[in-house]
Amino acid sequence: MARIKENKRVLNSFKLAWEGLSYVLSSQINMKIHFFVAFFALILAMWVDLPFSQFVWVLFSIFFVLCMETINTAVERTVDLITSDYHPLAKLAKDISAGMVLLASLFAMLVGLLVFTEPVLSQFGLQLPFSVHYMAAAITILFLWIIIIGGIRRRGNHHGPKYDH
Repeated sequence: MARIKENKRVLNSFKLAWEGLSYVLSSQINMKIHFFVAFFALILAMWVDLPFSQFVWVLFSIFFVLCMETINTAVERTVDLITSDYHPLAKLAKDISAGMVLLASLFAMLVGLLVFTEPVLSQFGLQLPFSVHYMAAAITILFLWIIIIGGIRRRGNHHGPKYDH
């Protein structure tokens, strides 16, 4: 009898998890975009016959972004539950959560760039005149630089609310 109750509890937890994922997919346009890009990446991986070791990176990137978008939605809904009024810390929590998704998406984009560029180009008989690693490094440096400059500008702005407590 206890085993049956345990099995029902486990099945119910899967049902609730499915409901949560269904909510995120049905309510968040960004999750729909992530799913579309994931399908495209998987089809592309099959088309270029991506080696297993690189395919694993694609799968990891897909699930990493989907998990981050799901966490972002949970943070947003939790903040909405706590307050319906505007509060700078509520905004900050949502902005940081969205930033987490942006970082995950950048990671996925870089993985895609690294694993797909050469195989796709070779399908058309093309080749880059430089290593794709340099392009990925340059994009990463640019992105980090933008974040640093944004942080410096934010620290220099003493007119807005202070968030650090």
